[in-house]
Amino acid sequence: MTLSSPRNSSHDKWNTLKAALAAGIPALAANTLMLEAGRRLGVETGRGGLLQWLHAMSGSQASEWSGTAALAFHLAVGLLMAMLYAFAVEPVLRRRTRAVQGLLYAAATWLINAAVVLPGLGEGFAGYRHIDVLGMAYFACAHILFFAMLVLLYRRPAPARGKE
Repeated sequence: MTLSSPRNSSHDKWNTLKAALAAGIPALAANTLMLEAGRRLGVETGRGGLLQWLHAMSGSQASEWSGTAALAFHLAVGLLMAMLYAFAVEPVLRRRTRAVQGLLYAAATWLINAAVVLPGLGEGFAGYRHIDVLGMAYFACAHILFFAMLVLLYRRPAPARGKE
């Protein structure tokens, strides 16, 4: 077997996936707990905008998902964001500090949500039609918490032996 065999490439991808999950799971747990704490304190931070937007884009009626199903969707999206970071964002921003990586990734995803998803649902920029300033700020903090923890906890795996 040569050093550039597909097996080494698969090994690298598997290790990258494991590293993404190792960073993403605690980051997602902290984000979810913070959002739940806000909900229990009466802070309105959103109504599952991405899920509603996907319903609208598919032409289906936006239905109220049970708390469990909405939570499962939230967790799945968070893990996908961790994998996107590991496989696409981190390799591009590798020469930047972790702080810059986290801020850029957080800002880009927040801007997509604030400028595309929420206005597409009729909620206005950053959801201002349904969320007050406290809710927006609280959501931004929970959002930044996820991305900050993700980039700080992520450890790019070493390449398979013999790879640069």
